[in-house]
Amino acid sequence: MEYAKRFDPIESDPQIFTELMHRLGVQENFRFDDVLDYKVESSQPALALIIIFPESQEDEQLKAKVEAKREIVITDKITFLKQTIDNSCGLVAIIHCVLNTVAANSISKPQDPWYL
Repeated sequence: MEYAKRFDPIESDPQIFTELMHRLGVQENFRFDDVLDYKVESSQPALALIIIFPESQEDEQLKAKVEAKREIVITDKITFLKQTIDNSCGLVAIIHCVLNTVAANSISKPQDPWYL
C-alpha cells in the first residue's frame, strides 16, 4: 500500500509505548508490558493487546483489496482510526488501545505540551 506521508517507525518497546501514552495525557497508572506467555498468571488485568507480525508482499496486496471495500463504522462503543501514514502502525495501535479501554477516561491535558 502506498502512503503519501511517512513516519519514522516507533520501536516495539513497552517502555516507549508507555512514555508516549503518558505524554499524550493518559494517567501514569496505565502502562504497556510485554506478554511472553499468555498462560502465566498476572496480577494486573490486560486491557488491550498489540500483536506484531511481519507482512509479506502478498499480505500487503490482500490488505489493500480488503481496505478498498471496507466501510468504516463508528459506534459509541468502538473507536477505529484508519492508518493513512506509512510506519504509523505503532502510534495507531497505542491510540486504539487507549481510546477503546477505560484508559480513555483518564486522559487529561498533558503537562508538557511537546506537540505545540
